[in-house]
Amino acid sequence: DFGSIKTELSNNNIEFLDMMELFSSRMDEKEIWKYYWKEDGHFTPKGNELFAEGVENYLLNSRHLID
Repeated sequence: DFGSIKTELSNNNIEFLDMMELFSSRMDEKEIWKYYWKEDGHFTPKGNELFAEGVENYLLNSRHLID
């Protein structure tokens, strides 16, 4: 499960971005299909926007970008 993967990454000082926290905080279970296609579970345009926002915030608030 993802919890054990997160634990292993943390224990080995491997940085990762947990997008589940962002998605869980932004959407209600009743609205999940606004973010994922019912047919195959891939992101819809709205899901891609939220994912991109998460990556952008992560990069802007981390030491990975150089001015």
